[in-house]
Amino acid sequence: QEGRSFMKVDIDLCNLAKRTTDYAMLVTMFGWFAMVISYVVYYVRQNQEDARRHLEYLKSLPSKPKKPDETDDISTVV
Repeated sequence: QEGRSFMKVDIDLCNLAKRTTDYAMLVTMFGWFAMVISYVVYYVRQNQEDARRHLEYLKSLPSKPKKPDETDDISTVV
């Protein structure tokens, strides 16, 4: 009894493996890039929120009124 051939003769297995590897690498690179971009966006948003909270905290601190004849401790003249 003659069976059917297991593989087609015209299939190039090396080219198929290379193409599959290329697609896998492309998907992996896209996934990595998407994760990096999403982390940067998350980090920037979190940092803005922390900075806003810190600014509100600084504004809520009591400040002593400055006398008109007092000068600042920091000199801007170089």
